[in-house]
Amino acid sequence: MRWLNIATAAILAAAVAYALAPSRGAAISVSPSQARLGPGEGQSFLVGTDLSERAEVSARLADFVPSATGSVRIDPPRRPARSATAWLSLSASRLVIDGGSSGTVGVQARDLGIVAPGDYYSLLLLSMRAPSRGPVPLTLTVGAPIIVRVPGELRRSASVGRLRLKRSGTRRVFRLPISNRGNINEELRRGYVRIDLRRGRRVVGRLAAGPRNILPGVTGVITIPYRGGLRGRVEATATVRFAPRALAGPGTGPPPRTAVRRATVRL
Repeated sequence: MRWLNIATAAILAAAVAYALAPSRGAAISVSPSQARLGPGEGQSFLVGTDLSERAEVSARLADFVPSATGSVRIDPPRRPARSATAWLSLSASRLVIDGGSSGTVGVQARDLGIVAPGDYYSLLLLSMRAPSRGPVPLTLTVGAPIIVRVPGELRRSASVGRLRLKRSGTRRVFRLPISNRGNINEELRRGYVRIDLRRGRRVVGRLAAGPRNILPGVTGVITIPYRGGLRGRVEATATVRFAPRALAGPGTGPPPRTAVRRATVRL
């Protein structure tokens, strides 16, 4: 069981790729960085390395539990209620990739029968032993989240909490909790959460959050660091908008209403 940071490329960040024990001169990549499947559908992932020599990459599926701040716990002791791992299969558990080339691993979702509608999730983990000059070998791991969407009543509902500023020494970070009360993933793309800083009627600063996924039943805390030179009291206004139906996928309900939260903070 491990806690790892997970960053998303389009989102669950983003996707999503994360790295464990990275080393210089070695990297592993996966494309696409995440996938959404329906029952009976499949997805091929392109796996590559930047090594000049042949590399062996292992593949497996894993459960994960997201934390409020975006990291994930891999292989939790209890299977998550919305785990899709048991419904998925891999075309291969091992890839041998020649230097400068790439390999492919496929993920297939089986027909599920009677299952409550909504999004369920798993993680495709790809690991490679990296070259190391020291006595301890390094393993590079990337992960691609996989969402299995079961058709039916796909509800979208979210609540946004209070905007706060957290200070730690000279570091200042805005924090905004968002709870997904629906049954599908809410994909917050870059700029969907923004903060305007005002003094009087004048806007003196603008901040935008990076991409983030909020899975069903999860409360995620959006963190936006402030690195500017403003000091003293300002009015902070956070605006949260949600993806339109066209991005959320066919059959989904209307997006939650745009939310606005205000706070007076001292930078």
